[in-house]
Amino acid sequence: SLTFPADVTSPVALAVHDPDADPLRVAILKGPRYGLLAGVGTNYVYRPNPGFAGADSFTYKAWDGHIYSNVGTVRFVVRTPSSDVPRIEAIKLPPEGGVWLQFFVRAGRTHELQISADLVEWEPLTTFASDVEKWTYHDTTAPAGHRFYRLVER
Repeated sequence: SLTFPADVTSPVALAVHDPDADPLRVAILKGPRYGLLAGVGTNYVYRPNPGFAGADSFTYKAWDGHIYSNVGTVRFVVRTPSSDVPRIEAIKLPPEGGVWLQFFVRAGRTHELQISADLVEWEPLTTFASDVEKWTYHDTTAPAGHRFYRLVER
């Protein structure tokens, strides 16, 4: 059983061998249900669907040119993002205006809060280094209408 982080492409190497040392071909019989599997031979990569966390699997067979192997199953767990990954946790609109943002970040790292009006062009709003994992920022420049935020670790 393997464990992979969410939203990350991870390598999967199949451990197959032939007692006669014949070259093997691998056929994927049933792909994973919650992600994409790509590769050739015994080297693959798995990319979970965006936002997916939980169990997934795929099955395969090997062929040496004479006989097929038993069906093999690769099972893995995609873990949810943990609190050590920078992320925006809460957004509040206070009565006095602006926007309050609360983050979970990696302590001791530098982070940049960015804004966008269209999710294409991003500009820095502020950069900070925090010695704590929970950080709050009050954006007093937030205009009426839509504004998007993202947090980038530097």
